[in-house]
Amino acid sequence: MKKLTLILALLCPLVTIAQLKPVAESEIFTEPEDGYARMLLLKNGNTAYLRITKKDGLDVRLYDRSHKQIAVKTLEPDYGKLRAMSVEGIYDVAGNITVFISEWENSVPTLYRVQIDAQTGDLKETRTIATLDKTTMGQGYAMAFGGVPVPDFIVRKDPNSDNYGAIRYNTFVSDRDKRVELIQYNASGVETARNFLAAPDGKYKYTQILDFVIVDQEAYALLYSFNTAHSGGASNELLLASVKDGTPHYFNLGRSITRRINDGILRYNHVTKNLIFLTTEHISTEKGGWGKSENKYATQFSIIDPANPSIKKSVDFRQSSLRPKYKKVFKDSDEGFVGMPQQLYINEDGSFTVLLEEVAQIMKSSRSTMGAGGYYNAGVQLGSAAIITYNEDGTERNSVLIPKSQTTIPGMFGGASEYVTVTSFYIAARNNTAVALAAGNQFKSLVYLNGKEKSYVMLNDVEENEERIQKGKLTNIKGVSDCNAYIYDITGVTTPIPARTMAFEKAGKRDRNLAIFNISDYDRETNTYTTLKLEKGNGVKVVWMSE
Repeated sequence: MKKLTLILALLCPLVTIAQLKPVAESEIFTEPEDGYARMLLLKNGNTAYLRITKKDGLDVRLYDRSHKQIAVKTLEPDYGKLRAMSVEGIYDVAGNITVFISEWENSVPTLYRVQIDAQTGDLKETRTIATLDKTTMGQGYAMAFGGVPVPDFIVRKDPNSDNYGAIRYNTFVSDRDKRVELIQYNASGVETARNFLAAPDGKYKYTQILDFVIVDQEAYALLYSFNTAHSGGASNELLLASVKDGTPHYFNLGRSITRRINDGILRYNHVTKNLIFLTTEHISTEKGGWGKSENKYATQFSIIDPANPSIKKSVDFRQSSLRPKYKKVFKDSDEGFVGMPQQLYINEDGSFTVLLEEVAQIMKSSRSTMGAGGYYNAGVQLGSAAIITYNEDGTERNSVLIPKSQTTIPGMFGGASEYVTVTSFYIAARNNTAVALAAGNQFKSLVYLNGKEKSYVMLNDVEENEERIQKGKLTNIKGVSDCNAYIYDITGVTTPIPARTMAFEKAGKRDRNLAIFNISDYDRETNTYTTLKLEKGNGVKVVWMSE
């Protein structure tokens, strides 16, 4: 027996458990505190860090396969003054870091494509690829006070090829059939198709683009077409537009008599060849006392067979195993978990995962010395999150609860205020784009990663919540100076709350241990994750992690 015990003792150190941990770090550089930032793991093995600002150009840092810095450059693309800048997408396309930036140049919405050499970091080309009609003052009032959607661009890339597409969306175009236009491009950036997308037969006055995907040479778009009480009655349809061989075809996915769809996302499952969509529909707003109100929403979550367009299965979040887990932790909660879907991920085996989060806009009242009063945006409360994974047929596989409490801070003097005005699917919106850096909000929210061996959730939190989480009483995070970066290993977790560990080792109590997880990137082929880690003296390092 003693010999057997000795043998087991010798073998134990050889048994390792896959865990996401740092494998390399860059040299320190100045922490970015404004503009927009993004990490990108490139197909040539390099790693890129990008920071885009309105005044100081576009910063690029490149690292090779061995994590050695090979380029540090500040580029000055010819794209105007970026008065109302938005980063629409950042992708690795045919050996180029391709950045899509939109702005309103003299009230004309404009979409630029900036191509950067992925080997050298040099600027190769800046090109205007789409514009919209100039916006008038009257249209500005309609957007601000009439609920008319803002003219916009949407860019999406096929994850399995270098084909991509851009949507031009403008509700002010007089011809109702020309308000949504899809432009498709091949890997060389050459336009391959251009189509207007609208409800067939001019049935509806308004058509709203919710999302679209590019699948090789084809495209699928999720559209919401509707009339108002003043334009033909409150009728509407959710439509799937399938664009094949340059021609769109339309399929009805359902009607809603009284509710209006606010937002939606569409994903292509490369394993099952199905499409999956999620939409949110505003039901009502209930007043809850002075300055308080609660919006109630319905969700539609369904799987579509694009070969024979029809809804194969609809999924109901209310039946999730998450509900009893939440009640076990938050015993005093009357409503239970009230999170809204924020992102939909397709996994390698054909299963799919939904990230939900509790979100509440905080509005406070103010009164001036003249007696006038009003409300102002005091931030956004980001509550607990949930990760629910479904098998490819839509049956639930497991659910995980991530208790947290964070409050975002409005950007001062208009700085990045869009980041704290959280909309539906805001986490989905930041994927493949850049994240606003303002007021420390870039350290809040959370990131889900389905790694090669395990699945993780990453966020910054205070150490005291380690114990408080177990009691359902959390310290709210406003400032992040006392926070650490944590990783939850949620693989196969059956307990109400998964365990968490610090993402990085701390040599001393005063060491900074924060990460800007929101700008991170992951490459499944090399099983590499990269993000920015804060260091002493307002510096940061690029850190590479692997299992």
